Amino acid sequence: MVYFRQRVRSRFQWNPVDHEPALAKEAAIKAPLKERGLNGKSISFLSFLSGLIIFTILTGFLFIREAGAAAGTTCNFTNVTDVDFGNYDTLSGLNNDSTGSISIFCDKTDMNVRISIGPSSNSGGFTPRQMRLTTGTDLLNYNLYTTAARTTIWEDGTQGTSIVNIGVKKGTTTTQTIYGRIPPGVNVGIGEYGEVLLITIEY
Repeated sequence: MVYFRQRVRSRFQWNPVDHEPALAKEAAIKAPLKERGLNGKSISFLSFLSGLIIFTILTGFLFIREAGAAAGTTCNFTNVTDVDFGNYDTLSGLNNDSTGSISIFCDKTDMNVRISIGPSSNSGGFTPRQMRLTTGTDLLNYNLYTTAARTTIWEDGTQGTSIVNIGVKKGTTTTQTIYGRIPPGVNVGIGEYGEVLLITIEY
């Protein structure tokens, strides 16, 4: 399972202390479970099935924390759907493809919004990203892409890497699909694999 933390950056807000653009909004997924993590941290429950790797998605509620009012238009996340790969068969010769999505709302005017997805904390980069076995050290290669063709890796824009630019119409919600893929034939242990990535929108 790949799930996301969210961050919003506005060019119109200025922090006089550190002289960097401050975060206009910051969102976090919190799992609606009887046992919940603190301050946006979600709890992942393990699920096992012999011969298969199981990915479990936890449906989350989106909580927005205000960090101050941005001048002019404000854009926010309205929903982020995690990438749930389901069951992965290590003996299959086929790609395991799945999708997630991000939905954005801008309130006062049409905006061009840049969406970036950060590097893997397990691999330290983008090629590949890796999910970690929650009860061990095995790593499972995967990646996220900008289109259904899955030829361009969705990255964070640093050093010329690829991001996604979308137009968001005033007063409407725009949804962008995230395309995930696990390549075939990865020899890893049985269990649940997961990773948390940071999604940032800038406008």
